[in-house]
Amino acid sequence: MRNKLCVLLFSLGTLAFAAQDSSGSSSGDTSGQLSDHKGSKSPMLDFMSSVDWEFFYDKFSITFNLCSCAGSSSDLPLGTKASLVEPLIGFSASNKPMHLVGLGMELESDVLSKRGTSRDGNESNHDQASFRQSNIVTFPILAVVASFLPDIICFDRTSEITSSWLSDVDPIYNNDILSNSTNGKKPTTRTIFNNPVADVACLADCAAATAGYPMNSLYFCDGCRGNMGGHDTGWTKMGDPIENSEIIALKQLALQHETFRLLKTSNASFTYTGGNSLPSTMCGDKIFPMLIKSQYYIQLAYGDAKSFGAMRFHYEFKSSPEDQDAHFFWIWRKRDFCMGQTKC
Repeated sequence: MRNKLCVLLFSLGTLAFAAQDSSGSSSGDTSGQLSDHKGSKSPMLDFMSSVDWEFFYDKFSITFNLCSCAGSSSDLPLGTKASLVEPLIGFSASNKPMHLVGLGMELESDVLSKRGTSRDGNESNHDQASFRQSNIVTFPILAVVASFLPDIICFDRTSEITSSWLSDVDPIYNNDILSNSTNGKKPTTRTIFNNPVADVACLADCAAATAGYPMNSLYFCDGCRGNMGGHDTGWTKMGDPIENSEIIALKQLALQHETFRLLKTSNASFTYTGGNSLPSTMCGDKIFPMLIKSQYYIQLAYGDAKSFGAMRFHYEFKSSPEDQDAHFFWIWRKRDFCMGQTKC
């Protein structure tokens, strides 16, 4: 046990490339050791530098609380409760169709794709809305880098490196009316929360997310980004393109949970459950068809990982090419597990 843990810590020690502040938001978002780092045109392939490895060390914890799992094949009679975060998803957002920002690729597709544009919103308040294409690549980095390590540490070992979703070939993504009609039939629909009262409730989520504790019960909010709206499209209110991209990313995480493509891996809680405990993940992942905001973190390539919805006073686009309309993010997922007992 001790030898395996030493191997783990020594191996992961080679992954740290930058000391970054991972707590909250501050003016440090626009300064620091990475301020002069232009990065790669393919931040996904440059994951050793584009990932906030300091965040991994900050969140990795092993407690002295003992646990056990029924039917465990481990040679150890008991395990200990542990928690980690790992970069699992590469998310790209661009106003260009078929733009795989993480790989630095632009594929021509005049037939299937819609170019990102802006359009006039409600004439009474002169709002505007913008549209962005996006794509998701499942890329369990630690499962690849640490494949030689023992299963005592539960990285996501079951996922494959694959393109999980392309908005360019999703007709619902381009049409908010069609998306609203589909979303309205879901048990966890956000359509009923698309109103001014719900918008005010998102202020509480803003404060909580900035402190590092987004409110799962307000699943229709993206913290300081505000109400996500009732549809799962690439349309958002006109604003900072990075923040708009974050909203789109959170919408798609919600959709992935609703379609069972993402699982519950953390012991998160929801205040509206009336005190009833949710399925524990200590001995394995669980199906949970609802967005769990506290389970995920978002990181702009070469930047700092933060909670979804956290307030950001400044932004610096730290990846290359320096295109203000094309962004790549790493999405991290938290895992709570019984180390030494859980079958990964």
